[in-house]
Amino acid sequence: MDASLVQIDLAKNTDKYYVLQLIAVGHGQTYYVFTRWGRTGQVGQHKLDGPFSYDDAQDNFCKKFLDKTGSNWADKGSFECKKGKYDLLVVDYMAAQASTGAVWEYYMGNFVDGKATGWYPYTAEGMAQTEALWQTFQANTTYSSRIVESGMYSYQVDLVNMTQTNMSTHKSRFIRRAHNGIVVAAAAAPSSGPPSIACGSSVPGHPPALPVIPIAVPATVIKSSLFTLPGVVPQPTPSKATSSVHPATSPVAKKALPPPVMAPPAAVHRPLDSIYEQLYGSNADVVDDYDVMLNEVAIKASSSHNKFYRIQLLDLRNGSWDVFTRWGRVGEDGNHALLGPFAALGDAATAFSKKFTDKTKNKWDDRATFVAKKNQYEIVELDMTASSAAHAPVAVVNDTIPSRLPKQTQKLICMIFDTDMFQSELKRMNLDPARMPLGTLSLQQIQKGVAILDELQANLTTPNATLRTTLSSKFYTLIPHAFSRSTIPPVLATPQQLEEKYDMLSTLHDIVVAQDVERAIHVPSVQQANSIDLKYAELQCQLDLVSPSDPVYSVVTKYIQHSSSGLLLQQHVALQDIWAVRRHAEDKSFASFAAVPNHRLLWHGTNVAVVAAILKSGLRIMPSAGGRVGKGIYLADMLAKSRQYVHPTQFDGTQTGCLFLVETALGDIHEITQDDPSLTKPPAPFDSVLAKGTTYPDPAHDQLVDFDGNHVRVPVGPTVTSHALGKVYYRTRRAVKKERSQPTPKATKSTFLKRKPRGTTSAAATAPPTPATGQVDSIAAAHLAHLDAPLRVATLPDGHVMDASLVLVDLAQNMDKYYLIQLIQANVSSLGGDSHYYCFTRWGRTGTAGQHQLDGPHVTLAHAQAVFESKFHEKTGQAWHTRASFAQIDGKYDLLRVDYEAKANGQWEYYMDDFVDGKATGWYPYTAGGTTQMEFLWQTHQANATYNSRIVQSGHYSYRIDLTAMTQTNISTEKLRRIRRRR
Repeated sequence: MDASLVQIDLAKNTDKYYVLQLIAVGHGQTYYVFTRWGRTGQVGQHKLDGPFSYDDAQDNFCKKFLDKTGSNWADKGSFECKKGKYDLLVVDYMAAQASTGAVWEYYMGNFVDGKATGWYPYTAEGMAQTEALWQTFQANTTYSSRIVESGMYSYQVDLVNMTQTNMSTHKSRFIRRAHNGIVVAAAAAPSSGPPSIACGSSVPGHPPALPVIPIAVPATVIKSSLFTLPGVVPQPTPSKATSSVHPATSPVAKKALPPPVMAPPAAVHRPLDSIYEQLYGSNADVVDDYDVMLNEVAIKASSSHNKFYRIQLLDLRNGSWDVFTRWGRVGEDGNHALLGPFAALGDAATAFSKKFTDKTKNKWDDRATFVAKKNQYEIVELDMTASSAAHAPVAVVNDTIPSRLPKQTQKLICMIFDTDMFQSELKRMNLDPARMPLGTLSLQQIQKGVAILDELQANLTTPNATLRTTLSSKFYTLIPHAFSRSTIPPVLATPQQLEEKYDMLSTLHDIVVAQDVERAIHVPSVQQANSIDLKYAELQCQLDLVSPSDPVYSVVTKYIQHSSSGLLLQQHVALQDIWAVRRHAEDKSFASFAAVPNHRLLWHGTNVAVVAAILKSGLRIMPSAGGRVGKGIYLADMLAKSRQYVHPTQFDGTQTGCLFLVETALGDIHEITQDDPSLTKPPAPFDSVLAKGTTYPDPAHDQLVDFDGNHVRVPVGPTVTSHALGKVYYRTRRAVKKERSQPTPKATKSTFLKRKPRGTTSAAATAPPTPATGQVDSIAAAHLAHLDAPLRVATLPDGHVMDASLVLVDLAQNMDKYYLIQLIQANVSSLGGDSHYYCFTRWGRTGTAGQHQLDGPHVTLAHAQAVFESKFHEKTGQAWHTRASFAQIDGKYDLLRVDYEAKANGQWEYYMDDFVDGKATGWYPYTAGGTTQMEFLWQTHQANATYNSRIVQSGHYSYRIDLTAMTQTNISTEKLRRIRRRR
């Protein structure tokens, strides 16, 4: 079951192949159908369908054969090619094997690259490809002349006259074949020089041979890896034929393009698609702004698609053009195709525009007024000036010149501009760096994302769930996220989810600001400098390293020690360095607030990825209307609180994070004890808002420090507690005004903390099962590992465990979902502090890790219990205190009963009797993860008899588990296997 097909029309410059194979895995019983297609000489595209039974695989193979040839596979013995369809090649397998050692050479007679006249060998791989083409001709004599694609060139290969002709330059060369002493060559070909003995050897005394044409045909075995063909190395092209992106663009070629709309300046460099470069090299240029990234996300109840489409118009630097396309799921390389080559730029631009219209239902010329259409792709706006900076002349940068900054400051600058750190942050936020390389997502695109979040926020409390799903899909389309194939992008339907996305866009904005600084150092200058010093200068702020002998240093040290109560940061965080920050543009703006009383030095925790933006532009008002006290700049007098917002990075061998100490003019403070996210400014006549918390430094021990004539109060006292609920947040006065969006005054102290190395806290790659009730979930434990404190599921004074394992199962709808709620107590008291409580939730399809959320810390059990009970009521429709008489409500989750004393020590096995993967008939053990999952389902069934049949997601497959009949059935293939439990 192996078909090698071709479709050739020399008059239309068409020479395509299609390989079709039925592949057996192991000793049979599992089969796949593989196809590969494209222009002859290229790797092309490929697809693998399966796994199938033999009958299903054969049916799939025959259908594909009929589709491509118009003939039945059973009639291949009397095959006749039909017009417009592929032809079936005759393959002589024995002859192909006997041809090993054949040598192919080409004749040079025009001193190209100074080569002497004579025969030169193809590379070894080029010989193999040319020999395959020869063997095709021997078995199919009508195919003596072929058109072969090689990167940016096309060649006509004549295996009767033994010549190869470049179809662009019309340059012809003689070729010849030598095997077992027999030389096949044209009668008119020069005969000087014997054929080379070994493949790939060069003629002694001559310079290395130029590679010649890549000649490739579809092989009858799978070879989908990119091969390095003996392609002609692109020759230098005269300036008149350079890409239209350069100033020397040919006026004639330029005229063929439609007038660009909102085209970037000619100096803007648009990078080649990364996959294109891997496949075809970098000898091409993107034409003007003919480069677009498209995205489409659609969320459905049980499925979704999250896909991209990239289109680029490329100048091949030889008087021809290609249109390159790539598409697939966000986060993956996807598939690709090459349209062309085109002899006229206008024809290539037309092909580009048509593809754009096909995918968006918008015209390319109207892209400035792009209108998103339902179920179509949308444009992801990229700022290509970031790429331009990377390719701009860097004569101003000279790292052989020593930096003039202190070593500690040099290290800081390197860390806050570290490319790996930025990339890691994008991945942490579940974004796709491949779709939006650093700094290329435009501020306009980010603002569009904010607008969608604003619309979602306005509709959070409405019953229109469909609108929230549509808007969520729109958000993921605008801001490409990398979700796994088994993950449905979550609908943004809670304040917590929106706040997370607002923070993400704020971080993206600040990364763009940092990249702007990177670009600026490439601006031509008469004076060269070290790149670290240039970045520092572009921040336009002064960083003065504070000496340990400075009185300010001891004040900050005391502040750290006394305001770390609760998280006990002094146990695992070490102060590394302190800088006094003086932003150049801030003195004047802050001077107008010098008369406002009540200046305090307060903490602001942040992400290392945004430190450069803060130093450059100051603190910004959070973009959302959420938060505990609405819009504003959030600060705290407890390091333990601000520490929650620190996202450290691995740098120079340690985990390093950054916090700011900010001098803030608070004025008259309005105190609240309940959250009020609707606030947009402090109520009259107040200047700032304080969310009064239970834990704060004793004001009796405040210390006054003088910063440039301002008396600033520093709350360095020991921690005290009150009976009010909440945590400590501060908001600056009139934060909505521009001058108050930068509260840092003349002497902001930026404290950088180095965390002691710890083990990883990330979740395992395999999906952990829902834990037995009473055990802390493994993902929750990983997230709380930094506390270095014993964890347990909290128990109420009446002995009830605050742990709910919920399920929603509907076998008819192929639905089996779980929802876990746990109230976790961190026994920090054993280390000298107070106990803290967290409400942890995890949900998803049974068998998957799903999604999770960690709320807290809550400093009182009563507060945490209220959060727990609210979530329980939302999912079940019932109050937690009525759980003893719990009865499931239609459409809501059911509460599982759990036997705490049950011993989960069963071993699980499945029975094989079909020789898949060559396995003999018999019982085989589940993997450790599979055994854990199955044992959990078993224990659930023992305590909840109605749940004897479950649906479990495992990778790409779903299985129906019957714990009465003890079988598992693949829902896709309906393959049933027996299972058993042993103790």
